[in-house]
Amino acid sequence: MLDLQTAPRSERTQPRDHLVLVVDDEPDIRELVGRILRRAGHQVLTADNGRTALAVMEQHNPDVIVLDLAMPLMGGLQLLDSLRPEIRRRVIVATGLAQEETAITCHQKGAGDFLAKPYSQADLLAVVTAHLNADSRK
Repeated sequence: MLDLQTAPRSERTQPRDHLVLVVDDEPDIRELVGRILRRAGHQVLTADNGRTALAVMEQHNPDVIVLDLAMPLMGGLQLLDSLRPEIRRRVIVATGLAQEETAITCHQKGAGDFLAKPYSQADLLAVVTAHLNADSRK
């Protein structure tokens, strides 16, 4: 599943007009997270597995990636392993696999942040905003 209802990076003009890639195999979660992020002024692309996410990242350069771990074809940890370090820092792992070991593994692999499902809308927006603000200070 790929949601391409977004303008190319070169056509984005508003300061809050950031591109977020949501990677989750659950359609309801992709839709809900996408809706929350769109309401906050972001453009959203979606992918239902790691392979599709890689293809999306080749064509677009998302500012932040919200990534589930348990997915078919290529899971979130495999995707993290395949990303360059500067991209890994933009990844927010958002998963139901909420054991402490999982969070530590994600951080060791370079993920920028970790949210355990279920998380609140406020938590999601706070973490995404923090990553976007950190990126804009560079």
